[in-house]
Order: sequence, then structure tokens, then C-alpha cells
Amino acid sequence: TPIVMRVELQEPKPFTRTWISDKTKLPVTFSWKWRENATNSNMGIEISSDPGFSPEATRRLSVKSESTQVTFSLEQGQFHWRLVQGNDPMSEAREFRIESAILPQTLSPKSDSVVERGPGGGIVFRWAPFIPFSQLPPAWGKWPEIATQLEVSSQPSFDAFEIKQAIRPESGQIEVPQLKDGTWYWRISTSYPNLEVWSTVSPFRVSRAVGRVAKRTWLQTPSDGQKIFYLNSPIPFSFSWDAIPVGEPYYYQMDVGTDGKLRKVVARHKTKETIVSSQALALPPGEYFWRVTLHSIAGKMLNQSEINRFTYGLKPLPGPPGGAAVDTPGRREIFQDNSGPPSPPESSVETE
Repeated sequence: TPIVMRVELQEPKPFTRTWISDKTKLPVTFSWKWRENATNSNMGIEISSDPGFSPEATRRLSVKSESTQVTFSLEQGQFHWRLVQGNDPMSEAREFRIESAILPQTLSPKSDSVVERGPGGGIVFRWAPFIPFSQLPPAWGKWPEIATQLEVSSQPSFDAFEIKQAIRPESGQIEVPQLKDGTWYWRISTSYPNLEVWSTVSPFRVSRAVGRVAKRTWLQTPSDGQKIFYLNSPIPFSFSWDAIPVGEPYYYQMDVGTDGKLRKVVARHKTKETIVSSQALALPPGEYFWRVTLHSIAGKMLNQSEINRFTYGLKPLPGPPGGAAVDTPGRREIFQDNSGPPSPPESSVETE
């Protein structure tokens, strides 16, 4: 019988993959079976990162003659192992891997953020895209069965789940259509064949039931139906709106158009502020409609305001000297006489 067949190796099996948490060691049990008429003195087990078992890359453990297993703790790495008698191999060499599990990293909703969902959309959960395992040569067999899930709970202990949904970790995001008002906790879990790991837990609050269109108005000035008039030369005024809380990076897009559904947009302005001067738009006199939409940095619309109508231009009828504000039913007309000393730009526009 060839010398390499005196011992039959049992565990770990060839091309075994095992996962550990970061910066830990894994107790590995090596086991074998003696063949008939095999001597078992001066035995040892060699564990090496080198398939050639070079001395500098190999650890050797003494084995008692009656032993059929030994346990040794190993760090992350790719290893080869065999039994030897003296310097002679007693078995074939086997290969196995210990891999570090990848901890998912959540991005948004951020911890303690407030999330409002716009009409027709859901809440988007984002994480750093990742692949939870290394791709190896065909000898290692098919890809391991690893499950990655989005978990959302009303309890920080996650004793019960509102959402437990399989995700593609490499995609980096998923949209969830339904969540009630209240405080929620979310995380990403990855289940390896021998280990489960989780991201950090991020609490966030939903300010209203997702799926219900917000009835609150955002827009402040110009108010709906407002008329902004001047007597001699155009005057600047401000577009302003309420800040909308959101749990991720965002910007506002203000559109001004000439029709009530804003199919004909004549001016567009993107900003992170909640006020824009009309000087940035250079609007000629006319009747306009305006709206603000809230977008994620990636460009996805998160929420949308109502549409307000306003009129801007030369006062059709002469007004009192020096200019004045005249109230009309349901709205306010603003005009200014620019024949005298100019007034501060923003003070020429009033709101109710």
C-alpha cells in the first residue's frame, strides 16, 4: 500500500468554505481514520498556507498515537492539511478556506432621521453594494447558499418583523411601498452556511402613513392667485416654500410654466435652499404657474408640492403716488411706483 494511503482524512472535507466574524479565529476540528495495519507512532498534522508545505508557511502539531482528531483555532485564510509520520506524508493533502463575513453597511434612512414619502412612491432603503463571498475556481463547486435580507421592525430587539425581504446585496437599494406612521428600526442581515451577521441598526421615523398623499401645502410666496405689479420697471420678488424633512441627501427643483399642469416649463431652478429670487429666472411679464419637487441626489422624485398661479407685470391701472398694496377679495395685488427713489428689492413684494 502506498505510504500516502495509510490514513484516510475525514474532516474538513475537500474545498470546504467556512465564515467567521471580523478579527476572530475559528476552532477547526481535524479528524481522520486509520487504515488496517497502519503504524501510528511519531504522528503529526501539518497545516499550511502553501500547497507545497514549505517550512516557513507550515504549522505542525504533534498527535497522540491513539488520537483520531485534534482541534486548532485558525484565522482567515486558505489552508492545506495532511497527516505525516516523521517527515513522510501519511495521507493526501486537502484544501479548505476560512473567510471573513462581510458586514453590510446601511446608508439611508440614516439613524434618527424623519422620512416622508411623496405621492405614489415608497421608502427607499439604501446600503453600500457588496458581494458577500469570493468567487473561486470551479474546483470549489457552485456558489455558496448565502441569503441577504432587509429587516424592518417596530422593536429595536427585532423580536418581530414588519418586513423581512430578500434583497440583492450588489444592487444597493430597494423600495418598500407600505409602512405605518411611527418609529421603525432597520438593518441588513446576511446568512452564511455557518454564520449570520447584521449591519448596525438604524432607527427612523415615518411622519405619516406611506401611500397617503400629503394634503399640506408647501408653497408660501407667490401665493395662489397673487398679482405682482409694478408701475415703471420690473421689480424683484421671491419664491419661497416650506422645508421638507427627508432622511437622505436631496435638492429642490422649482418649475415655472405657462399652463396649469406645467407641461410648458419656461424656467427651472435647482437648489438646496427654500427661497429663490425672481432675478435668477428673468421672467417676462405674464401669468405663470409654479411648483416645487423634492428629489434625491440620484434624481428620484421624493415629494411634490401643490401648483400656485400668479401674475407678474405692469400695473394695468394707475395707482396712488408712491405705490401701495391693494387688497382684493381672496388675494393681494402688489405694485410699486418706480418713478421715485427705489425701494429695497425684497420689500416690494408682500404676502398675506
